[in-house]
Amino acid sequence: MKNAFFSKEAIKYLQSMYPHVTEAMFNGLLSMFELKPINKSVNNTQIIESRHALLIPTEISNALGIDNEITFSDKLDILYYVPEKNIDAVDALKYAYEHMNERNGNPLLTIELVNEESVPKVFYEGEKITKKIRVSFDWETETDEFGGTRYNIEHYVTGHGFPTRRGYRLERGKYEFEGDN
Repeated sequence: MKNAFFSKEAIKYLQSMYPHVTEAMFNGLLSMFELKPINKSVNNTQIIESRHALLIPTEISNALGIDNEITFSDKLDILYYVPEKNIDAVDALKYAYEHMNERNGNPLLTIELVNEESVPKVFYEGEKITKKIRVSFDWETETDEFGGTRYNIEHYVTGHGFPTRRGYRLERGKYEFEGDN
C-alpha cells in the first residue's frame, strides 16, 4: 500500500484514540505495515463479521504510545485518498521519535542542579521526587548514528512503615540495544 492513505474518516477515528499521533505518522505506518483483513465466520463457512487491522511491531507501537493492533470496522470508510503533500514513511517515523515524549501540561522529567555540589531537584510528570538515591540522564543527538535518551531516577518511598525502593527508567533509541550497564 505504498500509494495508499487513510481516509479523513479513518484519520478522525485514529486521532480520537491517539490524539498525539499525526495524520502523516498514521499514513507512514500504513505505508510500512499495510492493512490486514480479519474475518469472523460461523462453522468456517459464512462470514459474519469483516474487519481490517493495522498490525504494528511492538517496538514501534511502544515508542509511539499506541496499540500494536488497530482494528477498523467495515462500517468505517477507510478508503484511501492522496493528500496534498506526499508523506514519506521514514519522515513520519522520525517525527514520531522526536515527539514521542511531548506531553500536555507538565514536562515528563525536570532536573535542576544549582551547582556541582548540590542535590538535584527532580520532578517526574510534575511531581517532586524526594529521598533520591540515584539520578542519571543521558541524551545523544541523532547525527551520523542513531541518537537516544536514557534516564534512571531511583528513590525511596515509605509505606506500611518500611521504605521501598522505587524508580523511573527509560531507554530509547540507541540505548535500547545496549543492555544494562
